[in-house]
Amino acid sequence: MAVTIAVDISDKSVADINENSADLMGMEVVVDSIRVYNDSEYFAHIIGYIGAISPQEMETQNDELSEKNKYSSSDMIGKTGLEQKYESILRGTNGIEEIYVDNLGRIIERTDEEDSEAGKDIYLTIDSDLQKYCYDTLEKEIASVLLANITDEAVDDDKEKDKRIPVSDVYYALFDNNALDITHLSDEKAGTYEGIVNQALDASRKYALSAISSYMKASNTSVEDMDDEYKAYMEYIYSVLSQNEIYNNKKIASTDETYKKYISGEIALAEYLQYAVNQGAIDISSFDLSNDYYDSEEIYKALVEYIIGYLADDVEFDKLVMKYMIKSEQVSGEEIIHILFEQKTLDMKQDKDYADFASGKLSAYNFIRKKINLLEITPAQLALDPCEGSVVVTDVNSGEILALVSYPSYDNNLLTNSVDPQYYAKLLNDKTKPLYNRATQQRTAPGSTYKMLTTIAGVEEGAIDLDTEIEDEGIFTKDNTPAKCWIAPGNHGTIGIEEALEVSCNYFFYEVGYRLGGGENHFSDSNGLEKLSKYASLFGLDSNSGVELEEIAPKVSDETVVRSAIGQGTNSYTPTQLSRYVTTVANSGTCYDLSLIKEIKNINGDSTFENSHTIHGKVEIDDHLWDTVHNGMRRVVKDHTDKEMLINQINVNVAGKTGTAEENLLRPAHALFVSYAPFEKPQISVTSVIPYGYSSGNAEELAGFIYAYYFDPKKLENASVTGNVNMAD
Repeated sequence: MAVTIAVDISDKSVADINENSADLMGMEVVVDSIRVYNDSEYFAHIIGYIGAISPQEMETQNDELSEKNKYSSSDMIGKTGLEQKYESILRGTNGIEEIYVDNLGRIIERTDEEDSEAGKDIYLTIDSDLQKYCYDTLEKEIASVLLANITDEAVDDDKEKDKRIPVSDVYYALFDNNALDITHLSDEKAGTYEGIVNQALDASRKYALSAISSYMKASNTSVEDMDDEYKAYMEYIYSVLSQNEIYNNKKIASTDETYKKYISGEIALAEYLQYAVNQGAIDISSFDLSNDYYDSEEIYKALVEYIIGYLADDVEFDKLVMKYMIKSEQVSGEEIIHILFEQKTLDMKQDKDYADFASGKLSAYNFIRKKINLLEITPAQLALDPCEGSVVVTDVNSGEILALVSYPSYDNNLLTNSVDPQYYAKLLNDKTKPLYNRATQQRTAPGSTYKMLTTIAGVEEGAIDLDTEIEDEGIFTKDNTPAKCWIAPGNHGTIGIEEALEVSCNYFFYEVGYRLGGGENHFSDSNGLEKLSKYASLFGLDSNSGVELEEIAPKVSDETVVRSAIGQGTNSYTPTQLSRYVTTVANSGTCYDLSLIKEIKNINGDSTFENSHTIHGKVEIDDHLWDTVHNGMRRVVKDHTDKEMLINQINVNVAGKTGTAEENLLRPAHALFVSYAPFEKPQISVTSVIPYGYSSGNAEELAGFIYAYYFDPKKLENASVTGNVNMAD
């Protein structure tokens, strides 16, 4: 049984081992192949990577394999992506060599030999150049959205009203997502500015811990009456105690009155923790108590000592202290930029703007903006809103995926063959979760992109007809909970289907949803939802898209038909699922399973599989209804989008639908755009999703660049993303 004791050894080691083979009984140098992924960042989420097989994987895989083809503990196996999905096809079969050896392990005779057989080659539907362009342009769009919202002006603390990003948050984000290493500030090799900031951090930490100790021992100040800094400290302490299982929330019911007072901010954390001690909800096993007999006061005292001791050495607490040092300008933007160079996040020798910054010609604010604009500091490094996104491009006449992009990505070369432990740890600690494939695993509400489906359901079920006009009254009051049109307190007047799609009139589609539920005489949410669900199924929105990757299941709304009709309720879909939906709309009713696999060939070049373009189902409706839906989508781009936007400047007509989905009132809305082109004879669809992307116009702007690249690349020469496209829908 061969055991690998070293890999990737030097030429000198190879020579030494071979020269001394007589004395190194049983030791052999073996040349092996390794995976190398080209342009890894662009394709990592699709291809995945391979790694050493685990005992569990070996047991599972070997159950169904012949003796000669079983995996051994030294084998590699696909871990994620297509590497995992098509492991059995890519792997091939083992060869056999039967040998006789002497007592020194030297081969004296070969009696049987059977050649191994190489695995098959998989050819993808992906257009590699398009994939790279989509990824790069998505990153630029996200950076531009950030820049459009970063400000050095005062920002309202009420995030429901003011979602702009103060530049202090940008400086803090560099530490928070580890683009800057806060632990290196105290390193013996720390730079001058690192040392200055570390002294300030030491003093601020000491002061904060003293104040926290006082709060915990004597203060009855309620959480809601604390300033933002100490409120954040209290929330962090509560989360630490929960995560470290010191505080057991199962011991106190969510209906408990004291618990509810704490959660609502009415009482101090100190008061609540004292109550938790009395309720037996504090695990004392981590405390240094002097004897086996102790009262609640002793336990609480030990708890406070545990908290202060834990925070004193906690990197995340240091980051939180740093946040408020930056906000109060105890640490300046200039100091942080100098630290970017001292920690070599930026290269002083190569940075063209350093001289202007050092001389004072370029302020810290303008310097950091310039670095973001040049992508020398990326949205992924900052992990602010937005910092992520996805794009799916399909051939609408086959369901083949031409580009499937998830940002941010990672280098799968550093995880394959053997794992780089530092890099892997960095990925796991990255707040943007780069290993996560957003195109197939991140669901959002579809927002107004759902309105084409609602239109078709409304007409087919007799709730409206092609000539129906509805008067927008601004606020829809027929439901138990009034719902606003986005234009309220104004209104769109009396409009028909095409215009309702164009201006994305919520009121119009509230009414359609209401009528699907039976209207005034016998309204039923469940009846209306059942009808919408029927059409969601026809468009493939009740199942996975068919893409040959791990994909989270869709969620068809099961709450409130009125809101579900505008893509809210509990509707929730991945970009791949929305892509299949808009592909079906584009080709007028053929719902293909999306696919990444074009063909599989054996080692001789013979085809063993060709994509048959599986049809998931058909949406059989009248051509006039399709025309109405398509015309409405064309009007969204042609008549409701700025004529100066690139999407209206290229030599192809695009049809699409914007969507804005608000998930958290304290964060910006998600930006979505589903589309296809050419309008007259569709070839491709583009689905772009930017979570927390502020406005659907930003997702539309991104799609415009992709269409320009595909159909009219000359228009890209003088075009640039703005990230400041506001569009109401």
